[in-house]
Amino acid sequence: MIVLFRSYGNHSNRLFQNIHLEAFCLEHGIDYANPTLSDLCPYYVDPARPDHQGMARILRSKPVAALRRAGLLSHVITFDHESDNAALLLSRHKGKALYVDGWGFRVFPLTEKYQDRLVAKYALKEDYLRENDALRAMGKIDRDQYVVVAVHIRRSDYRYWRNGAYYFSDEVYRSYMTSMESVVGKQLNKNVVFVIFSDERTSFAEAANLVLSENPWYVDHYLMGQCDYIIGPPSTFTLWASYAGRTRYLHITDASGHIDVSQFDYCRG
Repeated sequence: MIVLFRSYGNHSNRLFQNIHLEAFCLEHGIDYANPTLSDLCPYYVDPARPDHQGMARILRSKPVAALRRAGLLSHVITFDHESDNAALLLSRHKGKALYVDGWGFRVFPLTEKYQDRLVAKYALKEDYLRENDALRAMGKIDRDQYVVVAVHIRRSDYRYWRNGAYYFSDEVYRSYMTSMESVVGKQLNKNVVFVIFSDERTSFAEAANLVLSENPWYVDHYLMGQCDYIIGPPSTFTLWASYAGRTRYLHITDASGHIDVSQFDYCRG
C-alpha cells in the first residue's frame, strides 16, 4: 500500500500530486490511500480513499520529523524534486506499506495512460452543477457557429508571485481576447464567446459574447474544461481544467496580446 500523508499547495496542486501517485498504483496493482484529500472528496464521483488519517497526523508531527531526518524511517519517502528514479524507488519497495509526501513524484506516461479513468474518478458530482447560471449560458451557445474560450484571470497571490511577472491588467486580457477573435475568425470562420474566470472582481461585464463565472473553484474547474480553449497565466488551475476536460490551453507569459493557435496544447498530467 502507498499512502500520501502530506499535501502540497492548493487544490489544483493537490489534485496533480494525487493523480501521479494514483496512476502509479493503478499501473502496478497497489492499494492507494490519500488522507490529505478528505476535504476535497465530497466534490468528486470516486476519489482516492481518505484512509489512515491518524497515521498521517503522526507522520506530520515534529517528533517523527526528527526521526525521519535521522534516517530511521525507511518506509517514509519524500519526493522533493522530480526525478526519473522516483518510480523505480517505489517499485523497489513494492509489497511494503509506504508513506510518501512531496511534490516531485511524476509519472507522466501513466497519467496519460489512465487519463480516462482518472477523469471519471475526479468528475464533479452533478449536485454542484444544478441551477448554475454560467453552465446554463454556455449550454445555449451554438458550437457550430461559436468557439468558447475560457479566460482565466489570476490576481490575488500573483501580485507577488515571481515579482508579479504574470499579474496582468484587464486591458492585457482584452488584447489577448481581441487577438483570439481575429485568429478564430480567420482560421475557423467562427465567432467567439468568452467565459471569464477570476479570483477577484474585474471590469468585464456580461454581454452577448461574454459570460462571467462566479462559482467556487471546483465548479470553475469543470466549466473551464467544457470550453474549447483556455487562456491564462501559468497555473495548475488551468492545467487541471485542461486535463479533466481534454481542453487545449495556452499560458500567456507577457503583455504582448499575441495569440498563436499552434501553441495551444493539452495537459497530460
